[in-house]
Amino acid sequence: MGFKQIYSLFRQDLTNAMRDNIILYMIFAPILLAVGARLLLPSLEATKLRFAADVAIGQVLIDDLAQLGDVEVLEGSAAVQERVGRSDDVPGIILDENGTGYTVLLEGNEPEGEDLANLVMATLLRDEAAATVLHEQFRETRSLLKEYTAVILAMTAVLMGGMATGFIMVHEKESQAIRALAVTPLTMGQYTLARSTFAILTSSFVAIAGSAVLMGTSINYGLLLIACLIASGVGVVLGYITGGFANNQFEAMAVIKIVSFFYLTVPIITIFVPARWQFFFYWLPNYWMFKAFENLFVGQIGPVGFWGTCAVTVAVSAIYLAGMLPRLRSKMRLRYT
Repeated sequence: MGFKQIYSLFRQDLTNAMRDNIILYMIFAPILLAVGARLLLPSLEATKLRFAADVAIGQVLIDDLAQLGDVEVLEGSAAVQERVGRSDDVPGIILDENGTGYTVLLEGNEPEGEDLANLVMATLLRDEAAATVLHEQFRETRSLLKEYTAVILAMTAVLMGGMATGFIMVHEKESQAIRALAVTPLTMGQYTLARSTFAILTSSFVAIAGSAVLMGTSINYGLLLIACLIASGVGVVLGYITGGFANNQFEAMAVIKIVSFFYLTVPIITIFVPARWQFFFYWLPNYWMFKAFENLFVGQIGPVGFWGTCAVTVAVSAIYLAGMLPRLRSKMRLRYT
């Protein structure tokens, strides 16, 4: 009997979602964002030919480089090294210590670093066949724009799945359907399971579809499915916050604006927070789910790894959900058992 009631509620959720334009937008927005990101990211990550040159290399070589791209002429090798060290992929050209050759400086995260160095070398050697050119890389790094975009899209998918569930709960309040559910044998546990099932399946589908569009075959989709199933617990908490505090769709939109801001902003901030201060965010379930996706898309980050962050996400989400159920039950007047 319990399974039939859960399945019936799930089908109602699916039907309501297909009829409500707001819920449909919530579900498919991350996929549309992934398509847009796939189209825009290649141009954002492409190498633009710009150079930083020490004035000491001479006007002739500076003019040659100007035929390849924009040239920033700077005073001294220290100024050129400082310019190359910035995050916008600009190679530098200086005289070597003996003043008889040239040194090409690359930061190391240029998408076409070797090809770019060869191009600069060919230009420098055009009239100086005996010159010595040294290609130096300051550090080995890579652009992580696509990976972190995928992390944010996966988190957005979880958010939208939870918010869609919250909107369905608000719709039940507005239509008085929740009063009808209160006089049925439906228990609070069954109601929670039915709503969680919709949020989990919706967010998992959207996250995997969006990741397929953006990342292709470069990630482990088995682990992504596990991460989505675990992270959906956070989405359920967010959906219950929306459904529990909002009595109509206008109030729900206001709650979503507040919740989504902290949900996405706080984890992004942690990217720039030193490791020794990360413990300030340990009490937040969205922090741990962000770390789980970060370990999956970016690579091993932090001491606990992918499985550790998944485990903590489940534990912290369960604590929040357990604290919210009594309030939700009192508002909906459903039985515990």
